[in-house]
Amino acid sequence: MVFLLSAIFLIGNVVRAQMDLADEPLLAKIKPAPANIMFLLDDSSSMTLEVLIKGAYEGRYPEPENGSEENGYFYIFDYLNDGASTESLRYMGTEGRKLWQSQYFDQNVMYYNPQANYEPWPEYPGKKLGPADTEYPKSHPTKSNVQTLDLDGESFSVPIKKADGTESNLEVKHAHYFVTSEQGLPYLVVIDGGLKDLVYYRVVEIDGTGFKQKVTKVEKVKADALAEGLASNRGYEEERQNFANWFTFHRRRQYVAIDSIARVIKKLKGVRVGILGINGNIIVPLKPVNLWKDGIFVDETGELLRDLYAYDSEGTTPLREGLNDVGRYYQSNTKILEHFRGNRVAGDEPPFYSEADGGACQRSYTIIMTDGYYSYDKKELGVGNADGDNRSDYDGDFYADTLEETLADVAMYYYENDLSAILENRVCDSQHLQKRTPDTAPHQHMTTYAIAFGVSGTLNPNIFSNDWTSENYLKDSNGDYPVWPTNI
Repeated sequence: MVFLLSAIFLIGNVVRAQMDLADEPLLAKIKPAPANIMFLLDDSSSMTLEVLIKGAYEGRYPEPENGSEENGYFYIFDYLNDGASTESLRYMGTEGRKLWQSQYFDQNVMYYNPQANYEPWPEYPGKKLGPADTEYPKSHPTKSNVQTLDLDGESFSVPIKKADGTESNLEVKHAHYFVTSEQGLPYLVVIDGGLKDLVYYRVVEIDGTGFKQKVTKVEKVKADALAEGLASNRGYEEERQNFANWFTFHRRRQYVAIDSIARVIKKLKGVRVGILGINGNIIVPLKPVNLWKDGIFVDETGELLRDLYAYDSEGTTPLREGLNDVGRYYQSNTKILEHFRGNRVAGDEPPFYSEADGGACQRSYTIIMTDGYYSYDKKELGVGNADGDNRSDYDGDFYADTLEETLADVAMYYYENDLSAILENRVCDSQHLQKRTPDTAPHQHMTTYAIAFGVSGTLNPNIFSNDWTSENYLKDSNGDYPVWPTNI
């Protein structure tokens, strides 16, 4: 999931860059208050999945015996008492794991990628997270009641063709992955703890087509006989550790999101950060991160990471309601961060600082992290068709559609409306406008970013102009704006 981490770091860089824009407000010599950054986390059940297949229903791995796209596998490994679904049909089991593409990173982007380096989650004071155990890695890095996985236990078995033409049975260990040749032929790589070696097998027989392909026979291949690029560039111990780290810290969608957010938080300085789960499984009001205030240095990064590492993913996907909760938090400017189902947590300070402390220049961001599968419909948010009703200078044009209460409407509502009636509107000044950014609203507002990993969009960004200073911004060659899909 390198692309996800890169996207978050990109947003982090944008946030840091924009935070520096108003150090000398045009009308006052007051340092701006620290930027607010709220992470809106998808903490729905789908974030526990160990598969993410592009184009498949909710990214599930298609179950070959059932034609409905809504049926499919969630998990590669058996249930390990770690907050995942207990529905047995969602687990591949020994027979399902013969579907080799589920263990091939180019198809299942959640699975182990031998080209990636997997590290433990960032540490914080009082919590040391070393490398995963290479024999029995935990299924969750910080929880004590979870089970471990025997990396040398049997994942599945398959006939193996020997050099003399006879066959026997190969018990494939859990520590394994698949790669493919330039011709698309699959190879099995086993990180064998008994032999203390990487063992390679060529898949010589497959049953089925597409995602229904099952491995039915393999033959052993010497590493020096492999085509270029198939053999690992690591030794046994390094590969074993890397695989164990992946299993404990990165094998699930939730784990990837946690790792990415934690690494961004660890790099931030002079800001306040909060976290809200769309199901309320985690509620953390804004906390200072590497921040000086009134001559005192405060840093609650450890508290943020502690809560981030501990939450469970369970429930539906009320993205709109979650974003509305964050918008209301900014707009109400109270210490209370409240989830729409009633859970409330009090922070130390409200989002906006006073005028004297730089609140007029203060920026507020929300970064949505989701796998993109909306499954809750409240439609009582009161935002209407905010992106298309032409009630401000900021909506309409390329933002517009005819739908109401969409996620985009929520984002626009808290962007175009002034979130503080008592603060001067100095978030954007003339210096800011020279920096070439489309975020030009001077009033206190929420700027929203969204990262939806594993979701294929319906619009091709390459056909629209990306020069925001041009009158053709986001128009195609025919002069037309995007036609937004109806399920936003």
